[in-house]
Formats: sequence, C-alpha cells, structure tokens
Amino acid sequence: MYMNTTTKKQLTPTDMVALEKNMQTEAAGLNKILADEFVLHAKLLQYHWNVTGVNFIELHRFYAEQYQQVARMMKSLAERVRALGHLAEGRLTVCLKTTSLCEEEFPSVHQQQLNNLVKSHEIIIQNLQRMKRSLDKEYRMYGTGDFLEDLVAEHESMIMLIRCYF
Repeated sequence: MYMNTTTKKQLTPTDMVALEKNMQTEAAGLNKILADEFVLHAKLLQYHWNVTGVNFIELHRFYAEQYQQVARMMKSLAERVRALGHLAEGRLTVCLKTTSLCEEEFPSVHQQQLNNLVKSHEIIIQNLQRMKRSLDKEYRMYGTGDFLEDLVAEHESMIMLIRCYF
C-alpha cells in the first residue's frame, strides 16, 4: 500500500484513483510542452542547416547550441512523463496537432529567424507557467511545478542570448 508522504497515512483506493488521474493530467500537459519543444527543435535545425551570409559561422554554432539545449529539455520532459508512468509522445503527427507553435515558412533573413525563435520561446514559457499554476492550484503537484520553473528559466536564458543579436 502506498503512503501519503505529507500525512504519513495509507492511501485509500479512492486516493489512488485521484492520484492516477492527477498523474495522467500532468503527463498530458507535459506531452503538450514536449510537442512545443519538438517544433522549436525543428525550427532550430532548419535555421542551423540553412544559415548563410557573413554571420554564417557564428549563427551556425549558435543555432547548434540552441537545438542541443532544446534536445536536452525534450529528454528531461520525456523522462518526467515516463516517471509518472505514462508514455512520452514522440510521433510527429501528434506533436503537430498538439503544439501551440506555428511552423512558418523558412525566413532567409536572420533577424526574422531570431524573432521567430523569441516568439516560440515566449509561447512555451506562457504554456509552462499556465501548467504550473494549474498543477499548483488544482492538483498540488509541486515536484513537477519545480521542474516547470527550471524549464522556464532555461527558455528565458535562451531568449536573452537571442536578444544579444538584436
């Protein structure tokens, strides 16, 4: 029998059903964030692969660093979903249906690429903060809330680096 670590009481079957429902909701929310990260990762790869111009080497490296950081965040999200006992969604068709991000036409102008990246990060931050508020208020799932705060901080740091090019 599982114990409630806060009250040190055994969980009843009703408690277990509620806990599983909360973990299912939590996993679904994390999979939506994972879909956003997939699209952001694809944008960064596209920009990295196709960058040209006088800033080629600098931007090529910068985009590589950014997509590698997003890949690490995707791995962490997937591991968190699996820790909740659910499957991490990685099918591109599902990700494209689930994401909050737009997959716009490829902009060849670096400034537009950078603007697109800032907008994508900002959308992801909004979604992370919305999910954290919901988990804290409705489900009191604080561990994932802390995890989401760490992701917000990473995205904010990435935005700061992008803005250095403005």
